[in-house]
Amino acid sequence: MSADHAEQELVANAISGDQLALERLLLIHYAELARHVAEKLPRWLQGVVSVEDILQETFIQAFCDVGNFQPLSDASFSAWLRAVAENRLRDTSKAL
Repeated sequence: MSADHAEQELVANAISGDQLALERLLLIHYAELARHVAEKLPRWLQGVVSVEDILQETFIQAFCDVGNFQPLSDASFSAWLRAVAENRLRDTSKAL
């Protein structure tokens, strides 16, 4: 089984409510997502909010919303996760 196929299976299972599958997906994408958030985190916000804070909020949101996720391609989950992170970052920036 290829890595892409295995990930798509995890995505399907996560959408169906398998929390362990979602946890595995989040671990797979953790480093990439952390780099993405670090690049987007404004300098003025870095003293107040860390990358880990944004990731925590992102993962909570992912657990709440994964059932509504609709994959359109093999890269959809990664793109969706980045969008969730950017939204959490934007909301945090507005709140401070």
